[in-house]
Amino acid sequence: MEPRWLEPIVVAGNVHAFTGHVDLAIAEYQRALAIEPTFGLANHFLGRAYLAKGDHGRAIQQLRKSNELLGRHDEALDWIERAADERQVGYYMPSVDPIYDSIRSLPRFLALLRRMNLEG
Repeated sequence: MEPRWLEPIVVAGNVHAFTGHVDLAIAEYQRALAIEPTFGLANHFLGRAYLAKGDHGRAIQQLRKSNELLGRHDEALDWIERAADERQVGYYMPSVDPIYDSIRSLPRFLALLRRMNLEG
């Protein structure tokens, strides 16, 4: 599955989350994860949605899973590169979003930022 099919699902989830409809957001993030369980953004935002709902146990579990997935640097960079190729990086701002901190200093990530004209 390519990012262009998953990112709109996460964006829909974010719209629900940011407008106070956390249960709808959770459903969207889970829908994305049913398609691709390793999609980092869906895992990350699902953890944040559980936190917003007050379900701290699930939030911690989900955010730990999200962090473990970012530990798989090559796969994370593969996804980011595919999204950049499709011009689907969206508003996640890889040059500044803390979700990318674990790969921020990698040469491959820095080259990707240069390619996207986002180097700082």
